[in-house]
Amino acid sequence: MKVKELELIETPDCKKQEISGRIQDSDALEERCDKKDFKVESVVDVSGKTLDFPLINGEERMVEEVYMYKNELNLIPTAMGRLKNLKTLKFFSNAVNLFPREFGNLVELECLQVKVSEPGINGLEVSKLTNLKELELSRVPPRLSAFPLLSDIAGLKCLTRLSVCHFSIRYIPLSRVCASVVPDRDASPNCSFPSLAVCDEIGKLASTSLMRCTVGSLEAAVKVRTIEVSEASADEVRNFEFSCLGEVRILTALKHSCIIECYGHQISSKWLETANGNFGRRILQSAILMEYIRGGSLKGYVEKLSSAGEKHVAPDLALSIARDVAFALSELHSRHIIHRDIKSENILIDLEKQQPDGTPIVKICDFDRAIPLHSYLHTCCIAHVGIPRPDICVGTPRWMAPEVFCAMHEQNIYGLEVDIWSFGCMLLELLTLQVPYSELPESEIHRFLQMGERPKLTNELEELAESEADLETESETLRFLAKLYHQCTEKNPYDRPSAKNIYNMLLTHERSVKGSRSSEQE
Repeated sequence: MKVKELELIETPDCKKQEISGRIQDSDALEERCDKKDFKVESVVDVSGKTLDFPLINGEERMVEEVYMYKNELNLIPTAMGRLKNLKTLKFFSNAVNLFPREFGNLVELECLQVKVSEPGINGLEVSKLTNLKELELSRVPPRLSAFPLLSDIAGLKCLTRLSVCHFSIRYIPLSRVCASVVPDRDASPNCSFPSLAVCDEIGKLASTSLMRCTVGSLEAAVKVRTIEVSEASADEVRNFEFSCLGEVRILTALKHSCIIECYGHQISSKWLETANGNFGRRILQSAILMEYIRGGSLKGYVEKLSSAGEKHVAPDLALSIARDVAFALSELHSRHIIHRDIKSENILIDLEKQQPDGTPIVKICDFDRAIPLHSYLHTCCIAHVGIPRPDICVGTPRWMAPEVFCAMHEQNIYGLEVDIWSFGCMLLELLTLQVPYSELPESEIHRFLQMGERPKLTNELEELAESEADLETESETLRFLAKLYHQCTEKNPYDRPSAKNIYNMLLTHERSVKGSRSSEQE
């Protein structure tokens, strides 16, 4: 079946140039077939056929070129993987929806021309085709699953001709490690991610894992999120990709001493082996390489103190933790970004490693729910597609502001003030070593949030907050933090102080404490 006959049904003017090219390819193939020294069995033309045709007649090792026109199922046949000496593969006219795993066997392939619908997800792994000299891809969509393809192409050392048509991206993929992070002199500037197979898992929750690894001589953490493509809809895969990228975009835009530093990001896909030994499951995996804080989360430290019988975090330490978290929030809010999940679990602390002022390292992390305040006004990339807008209920209920909870039932636009409420709930954790609403079941928590009622401090702290008596330094700090908690958890969002004001109040109190101690020593 000739291409000229097939193309009679495709008459729009916009296709004329494309059709002309295909006809020329067909004519060139016929011309070659007329040559004396041409071996007919070295070229396979399976135009217009479905997947149930005999792909190869004769010896497989003789086949060096395969041409496909209008293959009806949009698939590369599995048998293609047996053509170990294949040099040229050209798949014209329609997009390829699936490359079989056996496609990676074509290590001798030198020329590949194909329309690709979902690179990465559909199994095209050009990194294995190390002998490729000519590569022509078209109709590659503006999807994040296409990003690893760029890195794969960069690794093809024999490539002399490259054409990628109809390919547009909004973001630069961060599949790299910052040069400053890799101290080894011999390390490549394109240093790849460490293999997750040799990383130690230090935490796991649903489809997210936290791992520890080394990059050169540097200790780093990797946040790994996965989705099984075969069990997810196209929208779910799309939202997964964009939500992963949204977190990375925010993290890499924030360079701050109290915010976890992102070193790099990689989105990749791979086959998983099933119980019967087949590779039938494909997953999409996002890995964010970031700064590792040895001390772990504030949640772990609070639980340790509670188990030891303590009543609260040491006042000076609580003050410095609150100060640094407020400092990070003031940076976030100055950029009109809402974190939406401030809690002890998302605050990292290292008591062994100190800052210049002698206080421990404190950093906020986990930005997968963070969103620009005005993202809902946009329909382009600024909207952070895939991440719930700031008018939808997002967060952890015990730390959630009432206005966020109200968005569970109907859209309710909220602002930066929701982080202030959550910050107040973190203060409660420092003051009581308990989670907010610790004495209440989930159903009661929902009732409290609907009424806008804050979690309760202990009776002792409530009395202390109302007291006007002169107190010793430590008790004065506890009273200050208890009063600050009340301010941060006001029912009306506009009655809560801003992150910047909170930071300034904490700094002022900290200086006052240091001044009092200096006076006492004199």
